[in-house]
Amino acid sequence: MGTDEIAIRIPNDNDSLGPAETAALNAAALCERTQAAASILQEASVMNEQELSAGNVHLIVELTATEDKHIELGRRIASLAQASRREDGVLRYDVVQDATDKNIFRFIECWVDNAALVSHQATEHVASFSQDASSLLAKPYTMLTGTLLQE
Repeated sequence: MGTDEIAIRIPNDNDSLGPAETAALNAAALCERTQAAASILQEASVMNEQELSAGNVHLIVELTATEDKHIELGRRIASLAQASRREDGVLRYDVVQDATDKNIFRFIECWVDNAALVSHQATEHVASFSQDASSLLAKPYTMLTGTLLQE
């Protein structure tokens, strides 16, 4: 059985357990898996907090597709995002499509430092995307950069 599966008992005629006992065993198995999942999420949260620091570089990049080119641009963005997420130094690389204008895409990125960002911008997949996507853009992209606000 895989690590993401839960063993559920289904009563049958040869089973010595009644429906109440079977339900209790199933509830216990589900509870155990829920606790394991909560533990994994807590570890991931702690790890993310440790990785984020004042030296990280955060970006929001906005691209606007020409009318009726959002599907093609979206495909190219998805390919760029997959390659970018595999890079050393990337902490976050999300792409969202605007909720009200399907032609607008926003990249939300976080890099460990400026050197990681510079390295990313020099990769073949970024150069290829920049060249291939330029004809699909209604206007030049905008990029906002910043660092984590220390509270």
